[in-house]
Amino acid sequence: MTQAEAFELLVKVVMGFEGCHLRAYPDPASPLYKQLAKMGLLRAYMSGKHPVPPALAALSGKPWTIGYGETAGITEGMEWTQEQAELRLRLRLAQFMLAVYKACPALFLLEPERVVACTSLAYNIGNGAFGASSVRRHTMRGNYAAAAKSFLLWRFAQGREMAGLVSRRKLESLIY
Repeated sequence: MTQAEAFELLVKVVMGFEGCHLRAYPDPASPLYKQLAKMGLLRAYMSGKHPVPPALAALSGKPWTIGYGETAGITEGMEWTQEQAELRLRLRLAQFMLAVYKACPALFLLEPERVVACTSLAYNIGNGAFGASSVRRHTMRGNYAAAAKSFLLWRFAQGREMAGLVSRRKLESLIY
């Protein structure tokens, strides 16, 4: 697999798991998101059919998210086109891939698929978490079987195992 083919695989994997929202929405862990969900208004808000009720206006939705999981520089009320979302995703994935190589230089000598898996993980959990992960440590030591298994450790959000994260980690482990 060429580097260009690997990058296209990365884009496809991330698009498949992140989903795309062209209107900024509050972070799922934020007070605003939780309250909108509790009131049954989340879906209507995210579709643009319902504004934030005045009683909830003071609640934080940070970090706001748009496109395929983009949070950098995103504010409430932003809207993107599909083209903007895809271009930003490609830019951010390239940035994440460079950070993954920096954190795990052993990947320079390995198959591009391993970089795809590690970059998908880092995009989801953050570069700092990837840098501290057992996936990175095992890869650096050449223990690739242990690294592949370590992807599955990252299947929890807010202390709960999430079916979507289990599926994503299984695919990343398989690609790795």
